[in-house]
Amino acid sequence: MILDVITGAMTGIVKPVLDKFIPDATERLTAEQAILNAFLTADLAQLQVNKEEAQHSSLFVSGWRPAIGWVCGFSFAYAVVGWSILNWAFATVATFTGHTLPVLPIPDTSMTMELLIALLGLGGMRTYEKMKGVTK
Repeated sequence: MILDVITGAMTGIVKPVLDKFIPDATERLTAEQAILNAFLTADLAQLQVNKEEAQHSSLFVSGWRPAIGWVCGFSFAYAVVGWSILNWAFATVATFTGHTLPVLPIPDTSMTMELLIALLGLGGMRTYEKMKGVTK
């Protein structure tokens, strides 16, 4: 999948620029290979960082990615289910006890939903890769 992104960047952005500024085909091909190698080297370095973070013994290092997922999940659950149930419970208690209880404000889920949709999209891409037989 990342190779598709790199290939798209090469053909859509890098190649037209190189075609414009490097007229010699051999030099242009050498430059394309150097840029592609730089992309792949950076990607491999990031994969190594990810691997080291995931294996770290401290939860603050290895757990930040799952923490983002859990925060998004809890926020989504509260916005969809929890908020409604809590407001219903407050209204019911207020009705039977005669006390005035607050009405909870509607949660702003704009930022959380953007992140959650992005995380779900990455999960969907990984599922697609697994279906196509990509193991890593």
